[in-house]
Amino acid sequence: MFYNYQLTFELNRMVDIHENDFKFTILRNALESIGDDKKRQLIYVIVNVLNNICKTIYDICNDFNKKQKKLMVDNFFEQYLKYLQRYSFFIGDIVSIFKDTYRENLQCKIFNHWSSMVEKKSCTVQEKNFLEVFDDIHENCISKYEGIFIKRLGDLKNLYRAQKGKHFGNYERMIPKEEYVKNKNRWNPEGVAFLYLGLDEEVKQYDEVVNFIEKTCFEELRLKKDEYVSICKFKPVEGNDKIINLCYEDISYDEIDSISEEFMNTIIKVKVNEILTNKKYQEEIRISEKEEVKEEVIKKIIEKEMNEKQIRPIIRKETEIYLGNLIMKSIDEAVFLPVDIKEDPELKAYVPFHYLANYLISKGYSGILYRSTRMNKIGLKGKNLVLFNKEDATYILNSMNVYYYDGRKYEKVLKDI
Repeated sequence: MFYNYQLTFELNRMVDIHENDFKFTILRNALESIGDDKKRQLIYVIVNVLNNICKTIYDICNDFNKKQKKLMVDNFFEQYLKYLQRYSFFIGDIVSIFKDTYRENLQCKIFNHWSSMVEKKSCTVQEKNFLEVFDDIHENCISKYEGIFIKRLGDLKNLYRAQKGKHFGNYERMIPKEEYVKNKNRWNPEGVAFLYLGLDEEVKQYDEVVNFIEKTCFEELRLKKDEYVSICKFKPVEGNDKIINLCYEDISYDEIDSISEEFMNTIIKVKVNEILTNKKYQEEIRISEKEEVKEEVIKKIIEKEMNEKQIRPIIRKETEIYLGNLIMKSIDEAVFLPVDIKEDPELKAYVPFHYLANYLISKGYSGILYRSTRMNKIGLKGKNLVLFNKEDATYILNSMNVYYYDGRKYEKVLKDI
């Protein structure tokens, strides 16, 4: 008879055997999340066998150095996934379950680091705080591949800004001024005037009166029933200003995976084709009589090609971009949550955003592209842009519209009454 605790014990044993390596910890969480008793019993059998084999090998190879042990752990992890996936028909797609659990774990860690900044809590000696972690990502990935992670202000289209009230022709009222900044906002503390804009690549209609960008601006203002609102278009003043992209809601984790996998597969196909059509290599392989010799020759050819054609740097670059996208999307999903002043009257949730804004200003950024949590709250998508210098963009004359909101729909107001 199988008892559920047996799997729990075996999964804990798996993590212990592999010295609490984070991949095995996440694999344990992923397998523990499977609730079906028959599946759990089969998982127990597979993991028990693998644990016993790995434990024996570790005992034999107990004089390995740290680097060798790390290679062993990585190799063993691949074997666990391989054998579990072999029985996916019976126990489910373990690779997908692992990936989902990995992402949840990553988001949880990000949120914990992020939240620790609210009360200025310090992390443990072993752990870095959020800004230190983000700085590592920035220096090793974002700043290296600006074309992927950074946009230029001049390339951003369809910028809009809204203000409550009827401001017919009063475009100066659309520029934020310190005297109006009485409360802190997501990115700025009180008394600091950042420029907040709505935007999107395309202008699509929300209803017969307003478009989605206008709707985003109205939601960010928390527009209420029977209120008037004025909105106009903006344009960049300097086009080369750096804008960091923290808005990843238009791309899924699966799409990030598939883009990376497609690139890797293309590289492999190209290199294999080059090797197969190279007459010199063909001859080297042909004269190898024994299969094991042929295998060794092929390995040496691949190693030679990887070194001479600089394949490793290409793969390393693609891996860094993949991990960067994965982490940035996880940050996006972990920290951009709606903030309700009723639940958080002191708006403490904004504190980490202020720290991150200061960090990005110190790195020479002019603004941040981020998701609209207010639109998310009503089941829609929207994009926002905050500019640290309010003079980096300006209004477009003759672009202002004024609307009246009845609590359900919008009505264009043609003149002041």
